[in-house]
Amino acid sequence: MKMDGNDIVYKAQEVIRLKGYSARTEQVYLDWIKKFLLFHRDRDPGGLGSRDIQSFLTHLARDEGAAASTQNQALSALLFLFKGVLERRVDPPRTYARIKKPRCMPVVLTREEVQAILDRMRGPKRIMAALLYGSGLRLMECLRLRVGDILLDERVIVVRDERSRKGRETILPESLVPALKAQMERVRKACARELGPGETIPDWESQYVFPSPRRSLTAGGKQRTRCHVAESALQKAVKKAVIAAGVDSRASCHSLRHSFAVHLLEAGYDIGTVQKLLGHQDMKTTSSYAGLARKRRIDVKSPLDYAPWTLEF
Repeated sequence: MKMDGNDIVYKAQEVIRLKGYSARTEQVYLDWIKKFLLFHRDRDPGGLGSRDIQSFLTHLARDEGAAASTQNQALSALLFLFKGVLERRVDPPRTYARIKKPRCMPVVLTREEVQAILDRMRGPKRIMAALLYGSGLRLMECLRLRVGDILLDERVIVVRDERSRKGRETILPESLVPALKAQMERVRKACARELGPGETIPDWESQYVFPSPRRSLTAGGKQRTRCHVAESALQKAVKKAVIAAGVDSRASCHSLRHSFAVHLLEAGYDIGTVQKLLGHQDMKTTSSYAGLARKRRIDVKSPLDYAPWTLEF
């Protein structure tokens, strides 16, 4: 059956939801599919193929200045479109224009700067920012934390990857335990207020630790639920605190994660441990932090210092 652009987008949405992709992935994929179809609006969607993907990716670089990471995201969405929606196999284009942008060094904060930023934040957003630094979480990893991911007794946070279904464990700072207990109690009370007489909280372990203040419709539009707090809310709060603290204006939420890695290396922890806590697949990614660590005192005692004699100078 021949489908027009609207039919394709609607079917793509159905397939995405059947596969259980996250709401964020759904939004990103549908946006790229719409842009691709609009770019080739004079063509029959059923006749599009690998060369049309190539021309679209080249357009993104040459006309819109898109970075390679943006092109990769678009490519993933389009390969999904052909395989999962149009049910046609296409080979990824081997070559297309790319823009090489100079790699910026990550902003690494001093311990004093981290303290200044956190001191200018309040409430749940302060706890979230402290987790980015204290546990090395990515922004979305922090926002997606659920009650069952916080292992208070073990002082461990379980970080789940929604795409690969894999996860990792990282440290839960001792100093954040009281704040997280209080935050989860607030969430419990908020959930209880929404229940009817005699009802109990459904699946407490799956509730978000940092829920959105507003309820929204589920993907199917049949019931209202509460998602996690919006990423822009934390980003704006951190940026505001950065400005108030007089810190490097390029500092962001991710700078707190960068600082977690560098400060651990400065404290003498081996790079393999840091890699595991950050969840890096490639050691090269973690190794990039080694050059940013300030030279520190070597934690080895010289044999001259424990020799049985004393030198006089």
